[in-house]
Amino acid sequence: MSKWISVNDRLPNSFGWFLVIDEYLPSKEKQTMGFYECSDSLMWLPIDGRADSDSMKITHWMPLPEPPKE
Repeated sequence: MSKWISVNDRLPNSFGWFLVIDEYLPSKEKQTMGFYECSDSLMWLPIDGRADSDSMKITHWMPLPEPPKE
C-alpha cells in the first residue's frame, strides 16, 4: 500500500495522474487527483475543471493503486 509523499521530500519521477492533497480545496475534500507534468515549471494540473495549476496547492501525493486483476 502506498503512503503519502510530501512535495518537500520529492516529486514524481515522470508525468502522469496521482492522488494528491490540495490545500486549496475545502477541508473535507482535500484529496483529489492531479496530473503532474514534469517540466521546468514543475506543474500540477487539476482534474476538476479549475483553470490552471495556480488554482492548486499540492502538499502531498501518491501513485494511483493498481487496477483490479479481473
